[in-house]
Amino acid sequence: MQPEGTAPWDPAAQQPQQAQPVQTGQQMMVTGQPVAIPVTQTAGMQAGQPMMTGQPMAAPMGQGQMMMMQQNPPKQLLVGVLLALFLGVFGVHNFYLGHTGRGVAQLLITVLTLGLGSIITGIWALIELIMMATGNLHDAQGRPLV
Repeated sequence: MQPEGTAPWDPAAQQPQQAQPVQTGQQMMVTGQPVAIPVTQTAGMQAGQPMMTGQPMAAPMGQGQMMMMQQNPPKQLLVGVLLALFLGVFGVHNFYLGHTGRGVAQLLITVLTLGLGSIITGIWALIELIMMATGNLHDAQGRPLV
């Protein structure tokens, strides 16, 4: 509720809400407001160590339960080849593989030259298609395509 005579969108009219601690096993309702989630240091973690790393990490959940954080699955070779074959001049296959810089370059060359540069980006895409098919092109994280 806001005080009388103030607009509901006025940030000064908003009253701060008090954060309440969450007990283990208690459910929370998300209302769009920022929520502070308490984090405790687990065995093997050092103070100041970042929470997220590139490796899967086991996090304790409760009585003998463990949760594994998943990585993104590897990219599909067939999808990459089809994207390079049909939309290669626009760099769509590079966006799919996570190489956004290459994808933006191919897209800009094709669009800003009104399609005349598609000869260049088409050859570029054909070379990358051959590299994908032979297993010499990996995704942005260095993983081979499956």
